[in-house]
Order: sequence, then structure tokens, then C-alpha cells
Amino acid sequence: MFAKPASYIPQSPHLMDQLREVLRYKHYNSCTQGASLYWVKFLVRWHGRNDQKRHPRDQVPEEVEQFFTVLPHQRNVHVSKHNQALSALLFLCREVLQLQLPWLGGVQRATRPRRTPSVLSVAEVAALLGAMSRIERLLAKLL
Repeated sequence: MFAKPASYIPQSPHLMDQLREVLRYKHYNSCTQGASLYWVKFLVRWHGRNDQKRHPRDQVPEEVEQFFTVLPHQRNVHVSKHNQALSALLFLCREVLQLQLPWLGGVQRATRPRRTPSVLSVAEVAALLGAMSRIERLLAKLL
């Protein structure tokens, strides 16, 4: 059997087609392909707000970091989508464009905030039970 080369050099001249080729070559599923294409397209469009679309290769670190800080704050992007966008950009740079961008590894992945359980104190439970009628109190105590 012949082994596949570790990296694939896309044949298409267009960025999105190159990304699609590499994703298919590496056997990513169609949902992952679609999400990666969406986020790369979103990044290119976001940086081309003034009708000056630029290739991701030409974007400076400050612009990319700004993009990832804008996502959760102004666009209300959930943590998982933020990480999905970062993974798509990392894949594009490393696998498609063959770029080693050391600063890109420094971009922070979003983390879910810790949820602290809210539990009533003993005094609060006693006050709550005291405010209930006999039947409600009996049902609440059973629960």
C-alpha cells in the first residue's frame, strides 16, 4: 500500500477551493467542512468591511486578535463557535497556506464560565416553608 503524503498541496487558485480540497483530502466530515468554510469566509469578509478584501496571509496579528475579541463581545458568539472559528483559522494557516504563525498559537481559546450552584441556606428554606400553607408545606417537605 502507498502512504499518503503528510501535507497536501491544493491545485485550485482560489482560497476557498483550496480549503475545501484539503478538508476533503484529510477526510473531514461535511459538517466540519461547512463550518470551516463559513468561518474563513466570515473572517475574510469581516476584514474586508471597507470593500478591501485581503487574503488571510496578508492579515496582521492585531487584526486577527481583534476579530477573535469581537466575536464573543459584539457578535454574541457562543464559546463553542468561537473555538470552532479559531480551529478553522488554524487549519487554514497550517494545512492550506503552509504558514507557521507563532503568534497565532497565542490567541486564547474561549472558555465556558464556571457555573456556581445556587443553594438556599437553612434559614431561607425555613422561611420558605413557613410561608406555605399546610398542604403545600407537606408536599415541599416530601420533595
